[in-house]
Amino acid sequence: MSYIGTKPANAALTASDIADDIISLAKMSSGTDGNLITYDASGNPAAVATGTSGHFLKSQGAGSVPVFAAAAAGGATTLIQAQTASNSATIDFTSNFSSSYDVYRLDIIQSIPTADAAYFTVALSDDGGSSWENGAGYYNAGVIAYDGSVSYGDHDGTVFWTNGDAGTLQGNAGILESLSGSWYFYGLEDGNHPHVSWQMAYGNVSGEATINIGSGIFQGNTNDIDGIRILYTSTGGNIVSGKFRLYGIKNS
Repeated sequence: MSYIGTKPANAALTASDIADDIISLAKMSSGTDGNLITYDASGNPAAVATGTSGHFLKSQGAGSVPVFAAAAAGGATTLIQAQTASNSATIDFTSNFSSSYDVYRLDIIQSIPTADAAYFTVALSDDGGSSWENGAGYYNAGVIAYDGSVSYGDHDGTVFWTNGDAGTLQGNAGILESLSGSWYFYGLEDGNHPHVSWQMAYGNVSGEATINIGSGIFQGNTNDIDGIRILYTSTGGNIVSGKFRLYGIKNS
């Protein structure tokens, strides 16, 4: 700035000398792509260094600048495989089993068998589905059901079972009789007898809402399990329709 006579003394700017919202992005000093502006423990502006792709912004608490870091390990859910039934004899999952998963979750959405009074069952394999474990007493489970009154029981069988009783889908005649729910499988590859638990909702042959809860243990052997099969008992016939999704829950 030009002046006449003696140069005036310098005077520091104060906040009131600068109007609000007057500093544009173009007036800011250039930085590094991906950095974030923050404040350090002294209250001075600081930059958070650009993180690795896939990392998340992590707070380090008061007095520390946040950082980009990987998400905590363990507990992540991975979709292993999804299948849709179309008059299928069975639904089999026989691939991508891994020691990375301690728990598997199997979701069943609107499954309907060919005939009424069908039992929804689950079998296991230790050879990738080449054969299915079906020895007497291999599958031990306890079941509680409610459809206006409570019933319960246990069984030693050649499969894990729950009563689907879902009915033939003829137009809309059987739409209230489909079966949905989730099964959990624990320790399939731990070299021990794996455990299961489930909760299912379905309509009986009268269209009444029913809940079925159970848990069990596979007693056949201690081999690693690498196959899960869904099927109805012979009285129920094929699986007319339904969606089936198998997830793995990572241990690290």
